[in-house]
Amino acid sequence: MHPEFADPVPSARPTVRLLQWATTSAEHSFCWLVEGPDPDAWPVFARTDADEPWEGLDGSSTEFIHRMLTDPLHPYSLAEYFASHWFTSYREVRQAQEAFRDEYHPRP
Repeated sequence: MHPEFADPVPSARPTVRLLQWATTSAEHSFCWLVEGPDPDAWPVFARTDADEPWEGLDGSSTEFIHRMLTDPLHPYSLAEYFASHWFTSYREVRQAQEAFRDEYHPRP
């Protein structure tokens, strides 16, 4: 574990560490509590701001992300901002990029 990614957990056990695995543009931080040899068993912790305390959450990181994307009532929900989900294929993205480039940066 790289020390720059670890943040001490307020705990009586000084060897317990958080391993950050995601952040948002709104300064939310998501971490695993590194306990034991099995990463699949590490609980998820989150906080809304660097000055806020860490909050332990139930479930795996996969379940956390699923709920964050689909449940408007989840405390870290992104679903509350979107009425529906969408998918843009790589081909559509590439075509849009080329159209933008051709319009604003014409080829000689």
